[in-house]
Amino acid sequence: MQLDALDLDWFEVFKPLPHQRRLLASNAETRWLCGGRGAGKTWTLVNDSLLKALTMPRVPCALLGRVGNDLRTTIEPELERQLQQLRDATGIEWVRKWNRSGLGYCELVNGSRIWLRPYDRIDSLRGLQFGHAGCDELLWTYTVDEKTAFDGLRILLRVPCARPGLLIASSPNGLSPVTREFIAAQHRKDSRYFVARARASDNTHIRRESLAALADGLSRRAYLQEIEGEILRSSDTCLPEYDEDRHVVDRRWQRLQRLGWPYLLAVDWHTVAQAIYVDPSTRQWIVADELTMRDTSEQKTTPDRFWAHLVTFVKKHGRPRVAFADRAIPRANQQLRQLFDGEVPIDWCRTREEQAVELGLEEIRDWLDPYSADEDRPPRIVVSSSLTRERPDGQRVSPLRHALREYKWLKTRQGQITGKPDKNDRDDHHLDALRYAVVCAARRHRQWVDGEAQARAWTRDADRASVRYG
Repeated sequence: MQLDALDLDWFEVFKPLPHQRRLLASNAETRWLCGGRGAGKTWTLVNDSLLKALTMPRVPCALLGRVGNDLRTTIEPELERQLQQLRDATGIEWVRKWNRSGLGYCELVNGSRIWLRPYDRIDSLRGLQFGHAGCDELLWTYTVDEKTAFDGLRILLRVPCARPGLLIASSPNGLSPVTREFIAAQHRKDSRYFVARARASDNTHIRRESLAALADGLSRRAYLQEIEGEILRSSDTCLPEYDEDRHVVDRRWQRLQRLGWPYLLAVDWHTVAQAIYVDPSTRQWIVADELTMRDTSEQKTTPDRFWAHLVTFVKKHGRPRVAFADRAIPRANQQLRQLFDGEVPIDWCRTREEQAVELGLEEIRDWLDPYSADEDRPPRIVVSSSLTRERPDGQRVSPLRHALREYKWLKTRQGQITGKPDKNDRDDHHLDALRYAVVCAARRHRQWVDGEAQARAWTRDADRASVRYG
């Protein structure tokens, strides 16, 4: 691609990969780089905005990240790197002004401004107008509804220019709303939409060992989606990886206690508790015992009654190594700390990302079916066959095995998955308790996960704090 005024071959300077070259050359109004981790999505997003900004003077454009931290840690550094690469190739200082304040922008010498803004509060962008924009990881946003952001961003593209449009650089997320729109456009052969798919392995700049590190800790479905860039069909249940034949084992808590295995306590206040025993050699978790209140929808268990049952449950198993609980009831957490004389750490989800239900479910999915390229990797978490399989008639709260099978996504009237789990006050309580344990242990109690003091790269954070539709 030539910049005629400078006799500059853009592709020769930046050497994009084939999938990046196809996307950069497309004039479609709505484009999507559907790629796995490490496929060069952020590079493409920045390169496309920079190319358009230089070829269309005085046209405002935007590089949009999910939150401000995404801009500071990934998009801004990549923009600086590419501007330096262009400077080295041409000997020209392309930046006239770089405003790094809250309303940050990079103004080029031709009068074009590249605005750097988060889209987590989509309403805050109202009133702005751009000719073109690039949006990072739209299909994995956790602070705003995906379709709301998608439609809202397209409305902002009102400045006339030669190559208008929105570029999305995002890993696929099953049959999410935006994905469905692109699929529908393909079926009707709508030339306004363009998709380029890329696997992480398509990026020749990534070493094989780095690819292995990217895949470490993902479930098989997550590997296909987030590394291979495949769009998977949606599942009605939140945890399709759960399989009774694979995840139910003949392990009784009494025997594990005699063997001296440590156990962790997980509590969802006033409803359930779990005793999770940890294999000292493999760090596999076995949910070996559960406390499920046998109340009804009409007559729920009082806090005092639940506390009495919990004390009995704890006395049966002894003092846990760590207890995980819901942060919403600090008085109960303090009461639990006093029960153990302050000698047992009490932890809960501390940040907005850790509290996200979708984030916890994603981590549980990866623990149920971890991916391995070389061997059939055993689950990181299993349940005892001694646990109740079905919810008794008239009982409000489902036991764990029932909840693992039946916890489902909410659907629209048209039968499409909304991306929000059905918090029906039946199947969610045991999964909430398990979620607290998995999320907190992966971040602050690694000795009960893999023995490492620091969280490894696979541990999910804000980058994936959203529902996986696939």
